[in-house]
Amino acid sequence: MSRDGIYQRVSHFEERLPWASCHEIWQYDKKNKKATVVDLKLICRRCNLSVHIGIAASEFLGNIKMDAWNEIIAHIARVNEISISDADSLVIKVLSRDDDIDEIEWTPVISTRLQKKFPALQLIDL
Repeated sequence: MSRDGIYQRVSHFEERLPWASCHEIWQYDKKNKKATVVDLKLICRRCNLSVHIGIAASEFLGNIKMDAWNEIIAHIARVNEISISDADSLVIKVLSRDDDIDEIEWTPVISTRLQKKFPALQLIDL
């Protein structure tokens, strides 16, 4: 499964979705092609889209959802206390980087520490 396949592509701007998202923190082992969830954080859905800007770009950029894209850029600017222009430049830089991490077929796992902390995670079949 590619890293892209790990994330479900849904609009985080739909009103029926909860305001908060559970954001997973991943650790990547290129040698063993293993992607491990090492932590979980509760963040707002706009922050979640900002962190996963590539997914947000594929969902909103270049189609009729430009208002949602502009809202993400404005959110990045607001949270980081930078200008819209600087946020836009930062996002362009991130989206244009040549990152071979997306090309690897990762084996996703959940860390032992998280499984001990949240036993229900042992039931998830990745």
